[in-house]
Amino acid sequence: MDNERALTVMVVDQHKEVCAVLARSLERLPGIDVLGHATNLMLAAEVAHRLSPDVIVADFVWGEATRADILRWFGRMSPYSRLVVYSSYFRDGERESFEAAGATRCLLKGMNVKDLGAELRKVHQVPRDVDERRGNHNKQGK
Repeated sequence: MDNERALTVMVVDQHKEVCAVLARSLERLPGIDVLGHATNLMLAAEVAHRLSPDVIVADFVWGEATRADILRWFGRMSPYSRLVVYSSYFRDGERESFEAAGATRCLLKGMNVKDLGAELRKVHQVPRDVDERRGNHNKQGK
């Protein structure tokens, strides 16, 4: 892993303490570089758009918008980032709606951070030629 580029990650969670702890925990894993974390969706989208992390790990609820709508919006703001929904719960049909909205993976909170890091690496290794759900081309193909 010495010559490999670190996996860049951004953490978005509406709960300030959870967000900070998750970001610090991921940052301690070898080969993961946390570019930032945010509890404010507007700020998170702006930072994600500017920094284009490899993976955005997100759990959020925002007003009247559905979580799938927010996910779609994040996909437009940071089209080259993989989106991972990391939540305490999923309602019936929600995983499918998240995947249709552009999530690469939906994971339940509670797994240890090493397992989460391994899942994020797997997400990043999925071929990125074209993300059919969002119609985006990979960075190399721009």
